[in-house]
Amino acid sequence: MSGGDRVRHATVSSPLGHPDMRGVSDVVGYVLVFALIIGATIPILAVGTTELEDQRDRVYVAGGERAIAAFSEVMGAIRRSESRGGAVVLHAGRGELTIAATTTMTVEQVGARGQRVGTHVTHRVGSVVYSRDDTVSGYESGLRFRTDNTGTVGRDRPPIVTLGGSADRTVVTLVGTRPAGGAATVTQTGLVHVRASVVDRRRIELPESTVAPHVIRLRIDSPRAAAWADALGAVDGVTVDQSATTSATVVATFDKDATVSVRMVIVEISVDGYAADRHIHPQPTGVADVQLNTRDG
Repeated sequence: MSGGDRVRHATVSSPLGHPDMRGVSDVVGYVLVFALIIGATIPILAVGTTELEDQRDRVYVAGGERAIAAFSEVMGAIRRSESRGGAVVLHAGRGELTIAATTTMTVEQVGARGQRVGTHVTHRVGSVVYSRDDTVSGYESGLRFRTDNTGTVGRDRPPIVTLGGSADRTVVTLVGTRPAGGAATVTQTGLVHVRASVVDRRRIELPESTVAPHVIRLRIDSPRAAAWADALGAVDGVTVDQSATTSATVVATFDKDATVSVRMVIVEISVDGYAADRHIHPQPTGVADVQLNTRDG
């Protein structure tokens, strides 16, 4: 081949400022795909977290109500003199268990003009309540209740027994709960052990032999007055005085029996942070164990 027929082979590089863009395109594609995945996942995670928190709240609220129901059973046995004490375990979670003297109950003899005559019984009863967010489950003097954004509803009948017949007697039990150690209010969070112990029992018979009242009246001053009014209205022989009943006070009269026997039971409540106990295996959904101490003798 002659020199004029020679073909020169040369390698041509990309011009400066114009590098190969294929690698860059791949990286941009990966970034876009990753962004799409993250963008789709974060809302799902946010919604899932909210639903999980809501479900957890519902679990603890339901568990708290079951714990209060178990506590009410313990107090019922104490009220009936079947027990001198008992205990429950409650997992409060982010809620609070509180004992406070929020309610006053008075049984009084009233004359024809509405004036008080003779002896009366006034007893400050404590409320044991579990609260979480806007929901409260509680117990006061035999009435178990639940409060939420729709109002307060009583769960049990009040401790009033109308015997009638030959007995001709109504028995009213006032159950006072107070924190042990003389504290006015006790609040506890987390996993707690609630112990109830009877410290006193008393009884008084009305009317007095020297007094002839027109009627014997029950007055309850309570934040749960509406629930008390509904509960009392369901008891045979008890009439709620609607004209004297307000959002903070309910007034009722006993109109069936000639004699009203007032029983007072005073119970001290110890609320302690949970300590390891071989006999108690707490569950995060409410009551772990219910213990009753039977009455001696």
